[in-house]
Amino acid sequence: MTTSDAEDRIEEGLRQFKEKKFEQAVQSFERALTSEGNGTKRDRAKSKELTTAEKQSAYYNLAACHAKMENYDLAFASLELTFENGYANARTYGVARASKDFEALLNDVDLIPLKNVDERWDAITQKYRVKGSELAYQLDVSNSTIGRAIEMINKKK
Repeated sequence: MTTSDAEDRIEEGLRQFKEKKFEQAVQSFERALTSEGNGTKRDRAKSKELTTAEKQSAYYNLAACHAKMENYDLAFASLELTFENGYANARTYGVARASKDFEALLNDVDLIPLKNVDERWDAITQKYRVKGSELAYQLDVSNSTIGRAIEMINKKK
């Protein structure tokens, strides 16, 4: 399986982030958003669209980079775009997975600087908090015994 240009740019950005080259990482993640993705090719004259996952990854990592560089306005804007592109969306991924992803974001050490800047962290996390009832959790295939069994079978293939 080949990777898309967007995936390559995201991987490049992740390497740069790990090396604390945040400005270069920002450029890589921004280039990913304008690169060819693994999505649908709707027009022969245009490149393939970015997948939802590629958009989420690029925006999420932009938020982390901007947080590290104390560019808080850009960090919060990127975080908002992460959610707007479906990150931790219970309707898309099921309540259990969305809750797990949301919890990971809340505990991400790279986003810690955003928690103490001002009220925007609380506003965004309250706006996009995963809300699910006990029934929703029980009916969520990814959270059920059958769903986990299917997941294990698929991993073996």
